[in-house]
Amino acid sequence: MAKIVDRIKGHEKNIKHLNASLSSESLAPAYLFVGLPGIGKQLVAKHMAQSLACETANIACGQCGSCIRIEKGQSEALLEIKPQSSMIKIESAQKIIQFLSLRSLSRGRTVIVHDAHKMNQQTANALLKSVEEPPEHSHFIFVTSQVGMILPTIRSRSQQVHFSPLSIDELKAIAPKAPEWALYSSQGRMDIVQQLLNEGESHQRSDFINMFFSIMHPQGNINSMKDWLGDKENTQKLLETWQQLTRDLLFVKKNLQPLIHRDQVEQFQNYRSLDEQNLNGFFWGLSRILKDMEFNVDRLLSLEDLVADFRNNDLREI
Repeated sequence: MAKIVDRIKGHEKNIKHLNASLSSESLAPAYLFVGLPGIGKQLVAKHMAQSLACETANIACGQCGSCIRIEKGQSEALLEIKPQSSMIKIESAQKIIQFLSLRSLSRGRTVIVHDAHKMNQQTANALLKSVEEPPEHSHFIFVTSQVGMILPTIRSRSQQVHFSPLSIDELKAIAPKAPEWALYSSQGRMDIVQQLLNEGESHQRSDFINMFFSIMHPQGNINSMKDWLGDKENTQKLLETWQQLTRDLLFVKKNLQPLIHRDQVEQFQNYRSLDEQNLNGFFWGLSRILKDMEFNVDRLLSLEDLVADFRNNDLREI
């Protein structure tokens, strides 16, 4: 069987709603799938494409030639557009328009635009007419993790479908051998679970955790954090990991569950005496730096200032 929907974990309500529209042939011309990366939005989009192309039913049978070709990525009924060099350029819009101009040999066809927030204005404007009035039995699915960056002209012409992070049980169903700390650290994202299980990522996490507890200790050495701040992606990972650890430490102080980094419980217990207000300030300071990174603010200087404020703010002896 080649039914893509069988590979999807979670999102039952969304799938039920979309399947009802497929069954009644009342789909919108364009959809905007919104949610965190790595939670299954792309698989749901492929399920839609498979169903629209299916030769025997309104919802994919998984057995006909069209369903099998969609599942293998070899179908003339599906065009997938992905960013090149971090942007979806006008050439992609021209490719879509050409695809839609060809005579369709299938029951229905689909254009899936991955990371749609990376379309520049020229690309989005070139697609407006096609999105608003696509050829019969043709549909757009824009997939994004940053809906605020989608141009209003595309947002207003698309029906939004919001996807929630995966639950721990859903992540376990996909990766039954993954340790619990990885599942909780992922914040519902399967791509993060896979990264954390990578040996290099595991070492990186250990470094981030060691640096965090060095910051928490008045005599801790914090010089090594500079080594990770030259690369924007690594900086983001570092800040997000420290946010999670700060949140966990606040949870331990209040005897709350669940912890994200539950394998660090003994370490957290050693720092229960830290000032709650100071920890909250550190958490929101990390959030501010993450947001400022979008505007190319000096992340090293910002983080050094935040750490200095935290350590000078009546940090108690451990």
